[in-house]
Amino acid sequence: MKNIIVFKSSEVCHNSLNWWAYLLSNSFKKLNVRCIEIELSYEEFNEKIPTILANEKIDAAIVFNSLGQECFSIGNENLWDKYNIPYFDYMVDHPMDRIEDLRKEIKPKKYNVICVDREHAEFASKYFKKIRKSYFLPLWGSGDFDSPLIEYTEFISRKYGFTITMCCTPLENMVEEISYMPSDIQNYIFEWIEVMENNIDLSPHTCLQLMLENKFGKDNVSDELFFSIADKCNIASKYFRNALREEIVTRLIKAGIKIDIFGTGWEKICDAVGNVNTKLHGEISIDKTTKIYKDTKLALNVLPRFKYGMHDRIVTAQVSGAAVYSDSNQYIRDLYESDNDKKIFLYNLKQLKDIDNLVNEVVKLTDNDEKIYEVALNGQKFARENMTWDILASKLYEIMFD
Repeated sequence: MKNIIVFKSSEVCHNSLNWWAYLLSNSFKKLNVRCIEIELSYEEFNEKIPTILANEKIDAAIVFNSLGQECFSIGNENLWDKYNIPYFDYMVDHPMDRIEDLRKEIKPKKYNVICVDREHAEFASKYFKKIRKSYFLPLWGSGDFDSPLIEYTEFISRKYGFTITMCCTPLENMVEEISYMPSDIQNYIFEWIEVMENNIDLSPHTCLQLMLENKFGKDNVSDELFFSIADKCNIASKYFRNALREEIVTRLIKAGIKIDIFGTGWEKICDAVGNVNTKLHGEISIDKTTKIYKDTKLALNVLPRFKYGMHDRIVTAQVSGAAVYSDSNQYIRDLYESDNDKKIFLYNLKQLKDIDNLVNEVVKLTDNDEKIYEVALNGQKFARENMTWDILASKLYEIMFD
């Protein structure tokens, strides 16, 4: 039997870290892997970990979206080096969001990262020399994989016709935050945003590289310059991601589509455009989204600028029998367009004007239960066969132990 430490923390993004730790532990048990769950707290670290490491053979440690657990030390020695334990950081966010942390010199020698986007993994390998190896492995969703497939009569009686389960930070709040920054940093931020708008198929880090090369010349963009601007101007990527969400939802509301929104930050946006057909349900934790999707016909997804990867929202919705409408990338197209069965509705955001095509298509679909049901059923079958946490755990096992 393998023994691994799995870190938890209730402070991370809508309880997502604890939820993923729970799902992984359940699936690892089937592979004869014992998961020892450790809460990220001073008490747990000082009381539990030393006792566990002193009395048991630990084969690996893993965390989703690390908060620095890999940097734990005893005296002047890294904790994981001391006990020769491989450490795996499953990064759900872009590694560029953690520049300062990833460049620290106290990483363990066997520090590995797992990324949900292939370009993230390549970025991590290129820029962060303390990483032993980086892997690409999308994070699947959750739900009841064994319940009966959705039937049409049940589907058409679902409570929500069209749902969104995403948060949004109002742009006016972000503009105010940016206004307090030095003027040169503000210029960098908006120049980076402009490049992302004009190159929507490129990753945020590629757009930053282009912006710096245009400004300083290709031969004058050092890693240090890139890191400095990326770290100081990190809000640019978040701004652009929220701008897309705000623009899409604003146009959907104006088109008169009835929307149920689960997530924080939408109040000002809905008030500004008139929310007669929109119902705000507020914050929802990740483990509760399954219930929402079981009551949903069509679920909207906007990727957090993944260029070769996907979001677990897609799988969670499909497993629960909701049809998904998502922006696409090459990975998603390769995954879902392998045969003639339509399993997902996809839109392309090469240009922001394509949002109009998205809106028009949603208007048509909301009056076509039969078409939505067909895609929902195909998607449900596909996700349940190919995107289970048992499959994910098997691939993680290969990464961690083989």
